[in-house]
Amino acid sequence: MYSNGGSTTSAPSVVASTAISIGVQSLCILNTVVYPIVSTVAVYIDTNVDLSDTSFTIVDKLGKEVHLSSTTPNGALIYVSNLSAGTDIFVINYGTSILRKKVVVIK
Repeated sequence: MYSNGGSTTSAPSVVASTAISIGVQSLCILNTVVYPIVSTVAVYIDTNVDLSDTSFTIVDKLGKEVHLSSTTPNGALIYVSNLSAGTDIFVINYGTSILRKKVVVIK
């Protein structure tokens, strides 16, 4: 132990590491097209993967989840006519991938 002006400290410790392991998750690529970006009735979501285990969430400008939707293989049709006008975020959860797309609902 060392004393330096009333403060007591211990001797420095040396920490040695012999192995470092790094985990890597498999990459999941989701190629998706959301159209039209500005809509009054419906939004189409097309993709090249099976979406049967995928979930869609629509989040309004205040961060509130306003609509949840189930999916069909290789795409979905989501009706937005019951949403209020403004910019919403479509959140698509597929495996370990999360895709966010802005969609403007007009009245």
